[in-house]
Formats: sequence, structure tokens, C-alpha cells
Amino acid sequence: MVRLACVNVGNLPLQLLYKKHPKWRELPAAVISKDSPYGTILTVNARAKEFGIEPGLRYAGALSLNHELRADTVSSETVAEGAAFLAGELRRYSPQVEMDRTEPGIYWLDAGGMTSLYPDLRVWCNAVRRSLEKCGFAAAVAAGSTRFGCYAASKSIKDQVIFLNPLPERKFALKAGISVLKLPAEVIERLEMLGVRNIGAFLDLPPGAVGKRFGPEVKRLHRFAAGELDIPPQATETQAEPQWVIKLPYAELASDRLLDTMRRSLEEVTAGLRKNHRLIRELRISFVLEGTRDDTLLVEPILPSSPSVDTGLLGDLIALRMENLRLPCAAEAIRMSAVTTAERNIQSELFAGASKESRREVDRVFARLRGIFGNSCVQRALLEDEHIPERRYSWEDLGSMPWEGEQDFGTPSSAGSTAGQSSAGEVRRVKQGRQALQMRQALQGRQALQGRQVLQVRQAMQGRQAVRRVFSDPCPPPRQQFARRWGPYPISGRWWCGEQPREYCYGETKTGEILWLCRDGPDGQWRQIGVVE
Repeated sequence: MVRLACVNVGNLPLQLLYKKHPKWRELPAAVISKDSPYGTILTVNARAKEFGIEPGLRYAGALSLNHELRADTVSSETVAEGAAFLAGELRRYSPQVEMDRTEPGIYWLDAGGMTSLYPDLRVWCNAVRRSLEKCGFAAAVAAGSTRFGCYAASKSIKDQVIFLNPLPERKFALKAGISVLKLPAEVIERLEMLGVRNIGAFLDLPPGAVGKRFGPEVKRLHRFAAGELDIPPQATETQAEPQWVIKLPYAELASDRLLDTMRRSLEEVTAGLRKNHRLIRELRISFVLEGTRDDTLLVEPILPSSPSVDTGLLGDLIALRMENLRLPCAAEAIRMSAVTTAERNIQSELFAGASKESRREVDRVFARLRGIFGNSCVQRALLEDEHIPERRYSWEDLGSMPWEGEQDFGTPSSAGSTAGQSSAGEVRRVKQGRQALQMRQALQGRQALQGRQVLQVRQAMQGRQAVRRVFSDPCPPPRQQFARRWGPYPISGRWWCGEQPREYCYGETKTGEILWLCRDGPDGQWRQIGVVE
């Protein structure tokens, strides 16, 4: 009789890496211990294994095997938050969900009481897997009657399996490879030297000798495989996020009095969070306006530079956000909620290193800027693997300043042509909307440089940095004849998707300005996408 199920979200840190970098799914990718050439490879995908890249290598050594390897760090906090999120999704399909604390991504579900909603257990397993797939995670589901039988099956398959009887479940578990257990690499190597390559051979070893030779953790796994730790799923306690409502004695419109009310309520909430060793990493505020029952005005979430329960810091960020907020009418109530994270106990260093106060100061400045102008006001450009020049970079919200040794701006594409590649001294800058139009008008309004003046300017510019200023919104080129033209240079991008090639050229006007032009589409019209200085 089926009474429990094991859900295996395989290699959870790597799947969280894919959530951060979706384009890395088809590339060799790895999770590293730190963003440094001396970082250790923690886990890799199948594409990286094809080039001999295995966990335990240094990042620099792995790059020597394949220079296209993509790697980034995934913090323990990110893994814990991802595991908690998946547990919340699984609670929609079973009231009893237990997270494996020693192996993130393993979940035990009580499947015995779901027959009224899902008469066919296959339908229930499919629903669980589809739910996780919608969230961007691949998972395997095994349902049976024993803990280890479901665990070994979920680690050996990629989809789902159901054992209606204990006997075939046990046979499947005994034939599973020794790699299904979370054993250190040196232990697996020593077991293989003894001829132990599956669970059946592993259980043939005496438990006492296993503990004496390999340690208590391997002995615990031996007992687990033998079925001695077979207990029903123990539901993992969840930490409820704080949510509270401030009912005002009368409708209030003044921002300073609303701010003072929120500061006082925040002090009461943070006092309780300190006792539970929790920190606020995101604060959400909404106002219930006079004469309405629903939230009619939501404030953009407030993000401190680092998780904190400092009411002074959080109050200052709320004050900055309130400066640019104009309520259409008086507020009757304020609804507030916080997203928290566990407090980390970091041991003090034996030898004092370089002070990190400057980093914290910069992060505080970023937090204040987000409080004034919104969460997307600070961004950085990332290089992309694209042929089309306008798509060779993208913008990413910057939460903290990347310092030396931690910067990862991507790897530019090695393909391209004269129009798409930047020379050693060429920089690309972006002009947005009205700024680009104003710049265009300023260029058209300049007086022409004649004769010797043009020659002097060109001589002065020799050896200096050339800058391509990219317009975010292309516009028609000026209606005038060009003194000189270079190109056109055809570039094909995403031809596998049916995208038509584009042509690029440079045109020098009679005033000496160099415009950057592009032509694509059925109309065949040239558009100005930037200027060159």
C-alpha cells in the first residue's frame, strides 16, 4: 500500500543558478564556492561533465578544460530560501511535507490521504511535477511504502515511479547504485575498491565495521538503507512572515504623521524578530484609502542594503520613499508585511583584515537611492552572446557594488563583423528617449566646420577613445547628403529563428559628425541608431 512519496528536486543549487542565469541551461555551467579563480567547483551540469569538469576542481583549472564554462556562486541563504519556497508549493498537494535538512531538494510527502482528491496516484504525481515545472524546477517523484525505497527510486529516475507492493520497491532499492547516497567522494572511491557498487553490496557490510572504518555519518546512511530509520513524514514547521494592519483613529493625509505611525509599529515588530533571530530583507506597505475596502495604493517594496532589524535604517528608507509619494486622498489604515531571513552568526576573524565598512557605506547609498527613485534606479550593463550590436548588452538591477575579484559582466561573443565588434579603444554608451532627441537636435544645430578646422579636429581626435552613443529609440536619419559613407556591413543574428540579416553603415555629415545607421525589415529604410564621437 502506498503511504508516502519522495520528491527529488535534483541538484537544487544548480537549478537555482539557472533561475538567475536562464541562458546557461544549454551551456557548460557550474556552482563555485567563491567568485575567484581559486574557487572550488561544487556542482556541474551534464554539459560541463562532457569536458571532464568535475566537482572539486579549481575554477581556473576548469576554465582551462573549457573556456566557455559559466560559473557563479549560490549562497546557503539562497538555497534555504529556495528549499522553503518549494516546500510551500508541495503543501498544496499534501498537508505533511518534510524537508531533508542534510540534503536540500529532498522532500517527504504523506501520500496516503490523497485518494479522495486524486483516486489515481499517477495523476497526483503528475500534478506535483507539473506544479514544480511551472516554477522552473525539474523534479522526480517516487511513491511507495518505505522511506529509503522512495528515496533511492527518486534519485535513480527522471520522471516518476509508483510501487504498489513493498517487494518490488525493495528490489529496486537494492539494485540502485551507491551514488544515490550522499557520500563523500573519497568514501565512494574506497567502497568501489572493495567491490561495493550498489546498495545491496553496501548493506552486506557489517554495520559496526562501517562505522569504525568510515565514520558515524556513513553508519547512519547504512542504517537508513537498511530501513531502521523508516518513520512517517514529519511536517517541517514554517516560519510565518510578519503581517500587521495599523488602523488609524481618523483618516490621515499628512505624510509625516503616517511615517511616525509606521515607525512606532515597526519597533514593536522588530522586537519580536530579534527574539527569533530573524532579519528583515524586504518591507511592503499598502494604504487603504478613505471610503474603500481594498488596497488602492501599493508602495514599491523597500529593500535595505542587507537584512536588518535596525528601525532607524528602515525608518529612513520609508521616509525617503514617502517623500515622492502623494496620496490621492486620506488613508484609513496601513497594511505592512515583511519578508525575513534567518540571522547568521559569523565568527570573528582571528587576524584583522581589510575593513569592509566602505562596502557597507556604498550599499547604504544604493539603498537610499532605491528608496528615492525606485528599485530599478541602479543598474549595470552585462555583456551578452549576441551578434547584433544593440543586443550585445543587457541591463541588470544592481543591489550592491561588485568589487574587484567579484565582478562578472559575462563574456562577449567572439563572432561579429566590422560593424558589430568594438575595437580596443571603443566604448558604447546609451542615450535614452528625450536625451537622444535633444542630442540629435544639438548635432543638427551646430555650425559646419570648414577646411582647416575640420582637419584640426580630426588630428586632435587621433589616438583618443572612440565612443558609440547608442539611442534607445532609433529615429530617421537627417535629410541630407553624406560626405562619406562606410559600409554597409551585413550581420546575421538569430538566423535559426528566421530573423532577417541587418545592414549597418557609418555616414559622415557635412558638419563632420559621424552617424551610425542600420537597415532591416521589409521597408528597407535606414534608421539612425547612434552617433560616433
